[in-house]
Amino acid sequence: MRWQFPTLLLLALPLAPLAPQSPHDRLALDKFRDSLDAVHDPASLRALRRGLADRRPFDPATSLRAALAALRLTALGGDSGAGLARSELRRLVKRRADWPYAWHALAVAERRRAEWERADPLALGNRVGTGTIERALEHERRALAADPAFAPAALALAATALALHDTAHYA
Repeated sequence: MRWQFPTLLLLALPLAPLAPQSPHDRLALDKFRDSLDAVHDPASLRALRRGLADRRPFDPATSLRAALAALRLTALGGDSGAGLARSELRRLVKRRADWPYAWHALAVAERRRAEWERADPLALGNRVGTGTIERALEHERRALAADPAFAPAALALAATALALHDTAHYA
């Protein structure tokens, strides 16, 4: 009878929720992103992204790295509308909604999409890209809901809200 409680405790351990991204994980992702900034060859970034994205079984950390490679590819002009990064990150946040880094990266991809939309000379109107920026704003809010202390999302949220020039978003 005395051994039942420890046995039940050991059985319950695997049911404990997994911790969201740790500061150590975020530091490793920052280092990976910094190393990507040194890459200026779109072909090697495409190969890296494809190699990371095609790994099976699905690994959230690898998926996030593939999305960061896709974001760098976007910055180099290899994926103007950030479609690769946005699709990878949407799939990731569906599976790991508690990862603030993924929500923040999705917001970055949305802002790059908005820049691309606004640069289109055939797009007419003064609100081109505004909906995409509003989605980015919502993604930053989701990042902060996952971790209120995630400073990159807080700073980007403030900058994005101010860039919209819409006082409804200032609060």
